Amino acid sequence: MAGTDHRSVGRSYTAGRRQPYLIRKWPGSRWTLPLGPYTLTQLALLVGSIYLLVKTRMLWAHFGPGNLLIGVGLPAALTYAARRTRIEGRDPVRTLLAAATYLLQPRAGYLRGQSYRTPAPVTMSGRGCVVAELPAAQLEPARVLAAAVTPAAPRPRTVGLAELLATARTGGR
Repeated sequence: MAGTDHRSVGRSYTAGRRQPYLIRKWPGSRWTLPLGPYTLTQLALLVGSIYLLVKTRMLWAHFGPGNLLIGVGLPAALTYAARRTRIEGRDPVRTLLAAATYLLQPRAGYLRGQSYRTPAPVTMSGRGCVVAELPAAQLEPARVLAAAVTPAAPRPRTVGLAELLATARTGGR
């Protein structure tokens, strides 16, 4: 293959993976969502806010034509505001999910897939225990074994005052 360019080509898909999952069409149809595409967070916020407004309309629906502004405008404004909102690089729903996961973790952590619980203290019943010194006959085999394993260090020779003076007079000979 003479004349073929052998340069290495590297591709990075990081930017593509950081893009949120977008929904452009209604699943199973050709109908596109108006003013879309939408992220999952936006759709959840839109549907959730409409549901809450319908369930609580007895509390807020007292403004005549202003009800339409609240019933349509509030979900639309929340959906639009959620388009670019990021908290530490995450969308708000994923941030709330991460915070809830952190708060629901057991304080002591996990051990073998189960939440770890510190065992309760056990009180020992009885009068106590007696500590006694073993007789010398039973200690002797342990001393013999220790002496066989570790060589004994040479003991320093004790020298009396008279011997020191005699060594000093003779000049250390």
